[in-house]
This record gives sequence, C-alpha cells and structure tokens, in this order.
Amino acid sequence: MLKEANSLSFNIKMRHQDIPWDQVRGMYKRLAHNYSHVDREVAWGTIRVFPTRVAG
Repeated sequence: MLKEANSLSFNIKMRHQDIPWDQVRGMYKRLAHNYSHVDREVAWGTIRVFPTRVAG
C-alpha cells in the first residue's frame, strides 16, 4: 500500500492534500529498509486511516 501510494500522480496528491505524503514516503522507506525502527503505533494508525481517506 505504501509503495503504491508513492506512485500516485501529482493530481491525486493535490486532491488529497490533507494526507502527509512526505510521511507516507518516509514510512515506506523505513519499512522497506529497517523495520525494527518503526513506531508500531504510528504504523497501525496509518494502516487504519490511510485507505479510508484515499477511498473518500
């Protein structure tokens, strides 16, 4: 999900400016390269909230 979020077009990101895209990209990089340093509460919050916000 995070990897795909980084591939979204500029127009989609502009329509959803309330989503912290830089943080989404940062979380993807952390998960892909160094999972042990991810705050689990932040990750869970993203997993719960992100799909519903994009789906509208």
